[in-house]
Amino acid sequence: MPLTNYGEPYMLQALFGGVTSALPTPSSGSWYVGLIKVKGTWTASTTASSGDLIIPTAFSSTNKIFRCTTAGTTGSSEPSWNTTANATTSDGTAVWTETTGYFYTSANAISNEVSGGSYARQTLTQSQGSSTWVQPTTPASAAPASTNYGTAVSFPASTASWGYVAGFFLSNVSSAGNSYAWNTLSNFVPILAAGMTLTLPSSTGVTVTLA
Repeated sequence: MPLTNYGEPYMLQALFGGVTSALPTPSSGSWYVGLIKVKGTWTASTTASSGDLIIPTAFSSTNKIFRCTTAGTTGSSEPSWNTTANATTSDGTAVWTETTGYFYTSANAISNEVSGGSYARQTLTQSQGSSTWVQPTTPASAAPASTNYGTAVSFPASTASWGYVAGFFLSNVSSAGNSYAWNTLSNFVPILAAGMTLTLPSSTGVTVTLA
């Protein structure tokens, strides 16, 4: 999960001794995981408004979210997406920008969070163990260290449409602001009716890597 501009200074404080009460500690507090929604998958000859978030039709092969940065009408066929971080893709008269830089600002992840329909962020207990945060790996030289949450994280059943869920983020609060890190799902989940559920699997669902 890439860190946001909110998460980076707190991570440095945790690593170098300046931890504040805003950051969960190993003995108290919790992390919370929230979901990021997009407008939908790309469609031909459709009006795109500035700020719209969409995903390619083959999302699982790119795992990239794109944001409309020039309003217009999409082309008659899907563009060849430029998946480089922050790169642009022209599409008819619309232009899309890859969202790594956009979600770096933590408020942007929060502004696209799922809401309503019995949605709620889920708690990740702040402790180390096989069913909570697995003890971080000791990497080989120059390799990134990582940890993962050892229990599947299940969100409540929807009571209304949540939209197209394509990403998630970590926060230290159960609602409102503070996105520390975010990432896309391995595939999008269209939760478009009541009675649908979403579960992030154990071991591979929530993984944090310091690169």
